Amino acid sequence: MEEGRKAEHYAHRAENAESYQESRESVPVTLRRIAKLEADERRVKRDLIGRVEYVSDGTPGGYKPKLVRPEGEDLERLQILASDLADQLAHWRGVVANAQESGVKVWTRDDFAKGDYVLRRGCWYPVLRVNAKSVSIPNPPYDGPAWTVGYDDIRGRRSPEEMQAAAAEAKAAKAAAS
Repeated sequence: MEEGRKAEHYAHRAENAESYQESRESVPVTLRRIAKLEADERRVKRDLIGRVEYVSDGTPGGYKPKLVRPEGEDLERLQILASDLADQLAHWRGVVANAQESGVKVWTRDDFAKGDYVLRRGCWYPVLRVNAKSVSIPNPPYDGPAWTVGYDDIRGRRSPEEMQAAAAEAKAAKAAAS
Protein backbone atom coordinates (compact mmCIF):
# COMPACT_ATOMS: atom_id res chain seq x y z
CA MET A 1 0.00 0.00 0.00
CA GLU A 2 2.84 2.34 0.83
CA GLU A 3 4.41 1.78 -2.60
CA GLY A 4 1.03 2.61 -4.17
CA ARG A 5 0.88 5.89 -2.23
CA LYS A 6 4.44 6.73 -3.31
CA ALA A 7 3.58 6.02 -6.94
CA GLU A 8 0.49 8.21 -6.66
CA HIS A 9 2.54 10.96 -5.00
CA TYR A 10 5.19 10.94 -7.74
CA ALA A 11 2.57 10.80 -10.49
CA HIS A 12 0.93 13.88 -8.98
CA ARG A 13 4.29 15.65 -8.80
CA ALA A 14 4.97 14.81 -12.45
CA GLU A 15 1.59 16.28 -13.44
CA ASN A 16 2.36 19.44 -11.46
CA ALA A 17 5.77 19.78 -13.08
CA GLU A 18 4.26 19.41 -16.55
CA SER A 19 1.54 21.94 -15.77
CA TYR A 20 4.12 24.37 -14.38
CA GLN A 21 6.28 24.03 -17.49
CA GLU A 22 3.28 24.62 -19.78
CA SER A 23 2.30 27.79 -17.92
CA ARG A 24 5.91 28.97 -17.77
CA GLU A 25 6.28 28.60 -21.53
CA SER A 26 2.86 29.94 -22.53
CA VAL A 27 3.26 32.56 -25.23
CA PRO A 28 1.55 35.48 -23.39
CA VAL A 29 3.66 34.89 -20.27
CA THR A 30 6.80 34.54 -22.38
CA LEU A 31 6.08 37.75 -24.31
CA ARG A 32 5.70 39.67 -21.04
CA ARG A 33 8.94 38.11 -19.76
CA ILE A 34 10.74 39.15 -22.96
CA ALA A 35 9.48 42.73 -22.61
CA LYS A 36 10.81 42.88 -19.04
CA LEU A 37 14.16 41.39 -20.03
CA GLU A 38 14.46 43.87 -22.91
CA ALA A 39 13.87 46.74 -20.48
CA ASP A 40 16.53 45.30 -18.16
CA GLU A 41 18.92 44.96 -21.09
CA ARG A 42 18.41 48.62 -22.08
CA ARG A 43 19.09 49.70 -18.49
CA VAL A 44 22.30 47.67 -18.31
CA LYS A 45 23.48 49.07 -21.65
CA ARG A 46 22.88 52.61 -20.37
CA ASP A 47 24.81 51.78 -17.22
CA LEU A 48 27.71 50.40 -19.30
CA ILE A 49 27.89 53.64 -21.30
CA GLY A 50 28.15 55.60 -18.08
CA ARG A 51 26.28 58.36 -16.32
CA VAL A 52 26.61 62.12 -16.38
CA GLU A 53 27.55 63.85 -13.16
CA TYR A 54 27.79 67.59 -12.74
CA VAL A 55 31.00 68.74 -11.11
CA SER A 56 32.06 72.20 -10.06
CA ASP A 57 34.05 74.07 -12.70
CA GLY A 58 35.70 76.32 -10.09
CA THR A 59 33.48 79.36 -10.63
CA PRO A 60 30.80 80.32 -8.13
CA GLY A 61 27.67 78.31 -8.96
CA GLY A 62 29.25 76.90 -12.12
CA TYR A 63 29.03 73.24 -13.00
CA LYS A 64 30.06 71.20 -15.99
CA PRO A 65 28.93 67.73 -17.05
CA LYS A 66 31.35 64.84 -16.70
CA LEU A 67 30.79 61.32 -18.04
CA VAL A 68 31.51 58.70 -15.38
CA ARG A 69 32.03 55.20 -16.76
CA PRO A 70 31.85 52.04 -14.65
CA GLU A 71 35.20 50.56 -13.67
CA GLY A 72 36.60 47.47 -11.99
CA GLU A 73 34.06 45.25 -10.25
CA ASP A 74 31.11 47.40 -11.38
CA LEU A 75 32.14 47.07 -15.03
CA GLU A 76 32.66 43.32 -14.69
CA ARG A 77 29.28 42.88 -12.95
CA LEU A 78 27.49 44.86 -15.68
CA GLN A 79 29.20 42.89 -18.46
CA ILE A 80 28.22 39.58 -16.86
CA LEU A 81 24.65 40.85 -16.39
CA ALA A 82 24.49 42.00 -20.04
CA SER A 83 25.70 38.58 -21.21
CA ASP A 84 23.20 36.77 -18.98
CA LEU A 85 20.33 38.94 -20.23
CA ALA A 86 21.33 38.30 -23.86
CA ASP A 87 21.33 34.53 -23.20
CA GLN A 88 17.91 34.67 -21.53
CA LEU A 89 16.45 36.76 -24.34
CA ALA A 90 17.77 34.33 -26.95
CA HIS A 91 16.23 31.40 -25.07
CA TRP A 92 12.79 32.95 -24.60
CA ARG A 93 12.67 34.30 -28.16
CA GLY A 94 13.40 30.74 -29.26
CA VAL A 95 10.47 29.48 -27.17
CA VAL A 96 8.18 31.98 -28.92
CA ALA A 97 9.58 31.07 -32.35
CA ASN A 98 8.96 27.37 -31.66
CA ALA A 99 5.40 28.11 -30.55
CA GLN A 100 4.80 30.11 -33.73
CA GLU A 101 6.12 27.23 -35.83
CA SER A 102 3.66 24.92 -34.09
CA GLY A 103 0.75 27.23 -35.00
CA VAL A 104 0.41 29.68 -32.10
CA LYS A 105 -0.49 33.18 -33.29
CA VAL A 106 1.54 36.05 -31.87
CA TRP A 107 -0.46 39.21 -32.46
CA THR A 108 1.20 42.43 -33.61
CA ARG A 109 0.18 45.90 -34.69
CA ASP A 110 0.07 44.72 -38.33
CA ASP A 111 -2.82 42.33 -37.58
CA PHE A 112 -5.32 45.02 -36.58
CA ALA A 113 -7.09 48.07 -37.95
CA LYS A 114 -9.57 50.46 -36.40
CA GLY A 115 -13.00 48.83 -36.50
CA ASP A 116 -11.75 45.23 -36.16
CA TYR A 117 -12.82 43.18 -33.14
CA VAL A 118 -10.54 41.56 -30.58
CA LEU A 119 -11.26 38.64 -28.29
CA ARG A 120 -10.18 39.41 -24.76
CA ARG A 121 -11.11 37.24 -21.78
CA GLY A 122 -14.00 35.64 -23.61
CA CYS A 123 -15.60 38.85 -24.94
CA TRP A 124 -15.36 40.59 -28.30
CA TYR A 125 -14.57 44.32 -28.30
CA PRO A 126 -14.27 46.78 -31.19
CA VAL A 127 -10.83 48.27 -31.78
CA LEU A 128 -10.89 52.04 -31.31
CA ARG A 129 -7.21 52.58 -31.97
CA VAL A 130 -4.15 50.52 -32.87
CA ASN A 131 -1.04 51.38 -30.87
CA ALA A 132 2.54 50.13 -31.01
CA LYS A 133 2.17 47.65 -28.13
CA SER A 134 -1.60 47.51 -27.62
CA VAL A 135 -5.05 48.27 -28.98
CA SER A 136 -7.59 50.58 -27.40
CA ILE A 137 -11.07 49.19 -26.76
CA PRO A 138 -14.18 50.76 -25.20
CA ASN A 139 -14.63 50.60 -21.45
CA PRO A 140 -17.98 48.74 -21.44
CA PRO A 141 -19.32 49.29 -17.93
CA TYR A 142 -18.49 52.98 -17.94
CA ASP A 143 -18.33 55.81 -20.40
CA GLY A 144 -14.85 56.54 -19.12
CA PRO A 145 -11.54 56.36 -20.90
CA ALA A 146 -10.82 53.49 -23.25
CA TRP A 147 -8.96 50.42 -22.08
CA THR A 148 -5.65 49.46 -23.59
CA VAL A 149 -5.10 45.77 -24.21
CA GLY A 150 -1.61 44.47 -24.88
CA TYR A 151 -1.17 42.15 -27.82
CA ASP A 152 -0.21 39.38 -25.41
CA ASP A 153 -3.72 39.55 -23.88
CA ILE A 154 -5.57 39.14 -27.20
CA ARG A 155 -6.91 35.68 -28.07
CA GLY A 156 -8.62 36.33 -31.42
CA ARG A 157 -9.44 38.80 -34.19
CA ARG A 158 -12.45 39.34 -36.42
CA SER A 159 -13.11 41.86 -39.14
CA PRO A 160 -16.37 43.86 -38.94
CA GLU A 161 -17.85 41.60 -41.65
CA GLU A 162 -16.89 38.44 -39.75
CA MET A 163 -18.41 39.90 -36.59
CA GLN A 164 -21.70 40.70 -38.37
CA ALA A 165 -21.82 37.18 -39.82
CA ALA A 166 -21.17 35.63 -36.38
CA ALA A 167 -23.90 37.81 -34.83
CA ALA A 168 -26.38 36.82 -37.54
CA GLU A 169 -25.48 33.14 -37.06
CA ALA A 170 -25.95 33.40 -33.29
CA LYS A 171 -29.30 35.15 -33.79
CA ALA A 172 -30.45 32.41 -36.18
CA ALA A 173 -29.32 29.68 -33.77
CA LYS A 174 -31.21 31.37 -30.93
CA ALA A 175 -34.36 31.67 -33.05
CA ALA A 176 -34.11 28.00 -34.05
CA ALA A 177 -33.69 26.93 -30.41
CA SER A 178 -36.83 28.70 -29.26
